[in-house]
Amino acid sequence: MIRRTLSGLRAAVWILSFGLLTIAVGDSQLGAADLTTIDDSWNAVFDRRDGWTGADCAGTVNLRDGRILWLFGDTWISSIRGGKRLPGATMVNNSIAIHPIDPTMPWKAPDPASVRFAWGATNAAGQQTAWAVPDTTNSREPPGGKVREWLWANGGGLVVDDPQGTRRLFAYFFRVHTNPQGKGVWTFTVAGTTLAIVDRVSDPVDRWKIRLIDLPDCVQSKAPGDKRADAEMTWGMAACLDPATAPTKSPEVLIYGIRRSGFLNDGLVLARAPAATIDQFQTWRFSAGKGSWSTEARAARPIADGLVSEFSVERMKIGGRPTWILVQSEPFLGKRIFIRIALKPEGPWSARKTVATVPDVERNKSYFTYAAKGHADISRPGELLITYLVNSQEFGDVVRDTSIYHPRFLRFPLSSISTP
Repeated sequence: MIRRTLSGLRAAVWILSFGLLTIAVGDSQLGAADLTTIDDSWNAVFDRRDGWTGADCAGTVNLRDGRILWLFGDTWISSIRGGKRLPGATMVNNSIAIHPIDPTMPWKAPDPASVRFAWGATNAAGQQTAWAVPDTTNSREPPGGKVREWLWANGGGLVVDDPQGTRRLFAYFFRVHTNPQGKGVWTFTVAGTTLAIVDRVSDPVDRWKIRLIDLPDCVQSKAPGDKRADAEMTWGMAACLDPATAPTKSPEVLIYGIRRSGFLNDGLVLARAPAATIDQFQTWRFSAGKGSWSTEARAARPIADGLVSEFSVERMKIGGRPTWILVQSEPFLGKRIFIRIALKPEGPWSARKTVATVPDVERNKSYFTYAAKGHADISRPGELLITYLVNSQEFGDVVRDTSIYHPRFLRFPLSSISTP
């Protein structure tokens, strides 16, 4: 028997609900050209047969102690034999993995045996649980049924030093709960952003203690008479230290998010906060356009359009010039992976450039690709390591075809793009 969580079709539903965007936003078309190379050594790391056997999201955080943390969404815990999941397979809503990196060659894929996967403890019913589980003590029961809440990793996170010099991990999650009014697989609602904090990330992973803080809901109400929907914001798909403040005694953190305004309009938004008070939302400031920053979240203005619910933003050198690089999948269940660049974290951002077309989706009309992200800290010099996911709109496909639903790796040469 396959146990299936309410969010087992997370990616299909998530992409359909958060990724239906217009594609005509100034893309730089490359036709059938593919600028990337498959990295089989990294693919082998997550091609597993027992325990953790697949997940989506696949964001990375450099723990700054010789280890890399992976953040995953819905995760298969199972055994695979003959290309199929054995009876007893189950899914949990999120998981993590940690592995060492070679300091002289951080881009070298680790020995698969060195990767430590973690999720939650087995519950009273004998079922596996997620790594991060929300406290539902004060949850409000919606009309028509009992609420069920869970967390999906959105890929963003970072490690900062507290005033005492202890490294703390901050990881961002989508906060989700059931929606009894929904139809079919549309029975969930994204309620906002939750911040997971590990105060002593240098400890072994089995000693980590997770604190969860729900960030306030961010809604920009429309003006009277405006027929457009209110704009909702979720945060943390990418987060990093601001290099302009990193050398100072009061470094700041840049936090990217999505502003949804209507069914077909996802915009990139940016916030900043003192590194010492990331968990105190009242200390955040929001990019409000024309170089201004506001203490009010509702003042945030999009700095780029045509985004999807998951992406990455990292700072790398292109031609010796520090450049911000955004990686995303194509909206509306498209087959392409896009890159944009900017010289400043707030932009202006370039048009989307196609760097790869995912061929895996051609095998099945129900397959789609999503969740493309870059991983600068484990990339070769002059390249960017990129992951993407392939999923199916038919849950049975994910059970039968174990070649999908785990990270796939590509290497992209930075020399193929030029800075403004």
